[in-house]
Amino acid sequence: PTQQLNGCLGDTMVLALEGRAESFSLGRELPLERVRTIGRIAARHGFTPVPLASFGRPVADEEVLRLARHHHPARSSAAPAPGVTGPTRRRFRERINPPMARLFGAHGLDRVFTRGSGCTLTTEDGTDYLDFVAGYGCLNLGHNHPAVTERLRDFLDRGSPTFVQYVSMPEQAAELAERLGDLAPGRPERVFFSNSGTEAVEAALKVARAATGRTRLVHTGNSYHGKTLGALSVTGRARHREAFGPLLPDTVEVPFGDLDALAAAVDGAAAFIVEPVQGEGGVVLPPAGYLKAARELCRRAGAAFVLDEIQTGLGRTGRLFAAEHDGLDPDVLCVAKSLSGGLVPIAATLCRGDLWDAAYGSTDRALLHSSTFGGGNFAAAAGLATLDVLTSEGLPEHARKVGEHLRGALRAACAPYGFVKDVRGIGLMTAIEFDGDFSGAVSSLTDELLTRVPGDLHALADWLPDDLRAALALGESVPLVA
Repeated sequence: PTQQLNGCLGDTMVLALEGRAESFSLGRELPLERVRTIGRIAARHGFTPVPLASFGRPVADEEVLRLARHHHPARSSAAPAPGVTGPTRRRFRERINPPMARLFGAHGLDRVFTRGSGCTLTTEDGTDYLDFVAGYGCLNLGHNHPAVTERLRDFLDRGSPTFVQYVSMPEQAAELAERLGDLAPGRPERVFFSNSGTEAVEAALKVARAATGRTRLVHTGNSYHGKTLGALSVTGRARHREAFGPLLPDTVEVPFGDLDALAAAVDGAAAFIVEPVQGEGGVVLPPAGYLKAARELCRRAGAAFVLDEIQTGLGRTGRLFAAEHDGLDPDVLCVAKSLSGGLVPIAATLCRGDLWDAAYGSTDRALLHSSTFGGGNFAAAAGLATLDVLTSEGLPEHARKVGEHLRGALRAACAPYGFVKDVRGIGLMTAIEFDGDFSGAVSSLTDELLTRVPGDLHALADWLPDDLRAALALGESVPLVA
């Protein structure tokens, strides 16, 4: 618009008038105080800075100051000193995943963290970052929880053997199996240890087939159970599967929450596998009573009810296991991710005793399913320490309280914006869903445009005819009449 400049051009002109050849508030990093300072300098030269705006509405300076206390600039803007950062970037780019390295580099994500504590990750130059990824759910205790690291140091200092499977009985692994069986819903009698969630799912599918003598595996749409071939075969997301077909035969997909479809598919099946909350699918909660009814359908059909708690387990939903919300007693329960506090790869497949015995309860079958690194004492020691922390610090209940507070505040914050379709979750699994038809986008765009012309035209907009204002809010077209 006439007599207006975008911020980047205005920034450059103001600095030129000051005789300062420097990058001031431009680029990827925008220091808050410099953004406010450039406005004051501009006013000195006759410019009229437009206030900062949020969705088209000016943000008062006192609001900026209120939020400023949360802004912590990087400790150093200098390039990282020679050390691990440069070599690590090169090695990752050349030896691990070149396309991902390019993506990281383009978006400023090619950081190399050298320390981690709690929710904070630190780069080589001393810059702290809050970790909002949390290892895709494997850091329920945060990075390097002191109780877990102390237990592992003690294990190593004592010279305890890690891998003693099949030539003796591993001490810590046996204790962890007992602890898990005592804590898990349904009190499962058998535990098979492996290294990852997808391996835990593979073990569950195999025990179901071996125990029942059946082959059909039933799963839900929009589900995620891992990326090995068996786990992919029961994952209901085409983008993960299509590059690797054909996958396991005799797998059937039913809609999540549809009991009629499940009843038709589970008769004669070996197993039905389901997540209590679909995590990768968008934190999708099941309809009330669905999981309990699905459990009964499986029992009547003689199919194993397999509950995948790899993401939901170990406190994340506000209970130690999500199954507890519905009073479930699964035949098979899969846990992983946070079982070691995020320090050592470990997973567990917990199984009802009679089901395991039907699959592997003879001398000939006892070693049909095994794993070289599954059941190692070092990982089990981490698992025992993690269970201690989860219970002693009351983390499941903490997740429930914090999650409820978070969703309440998010709903209030999102209420004015029509393009936010839903805020949902349980415990500390929370999702914000945006409306795919861009509801509210036209009104937000109108608000934004009204701030880009001189003066506050929102007052004028309030005087538009009612039908025009309604159409703008709904994103509809309005015929123009001469």
